[in-house]
Amino acid sequence: MKIDVYVPDGSLPLDSWKEPDVFIVIREGERDLFSAADGCPEDNGLYRNFNDCFSIPDLMQIANEAGLRGEPLKIETHRIPEYPS
Repeated sequence: MKIDVYVPDGSLPLDSWKEPDVFIVIREGERDLFSAADGCPEDNGLYRNFNDCFSIPDLMQIANEAGLRGEPLKIETHRIPEYPS
């Protein structure tokens, strides 16, 4: 299982409400299983920007099963000038 964490490289304005300060994606192969990003304060709720948080128990089960199979957990941080779409 691989976890990719995307953070600004300094070229994005950190106070911009249009771009998140941190974007997290959890992938299995080429398929995104989870993504979350902060944004406008009024949108930062479980039913808006963070709705993938409801899948955390399932992701924990997937990670546990991968570990039982001997699959390593890889966490990579990427400093990027713009966010993936």
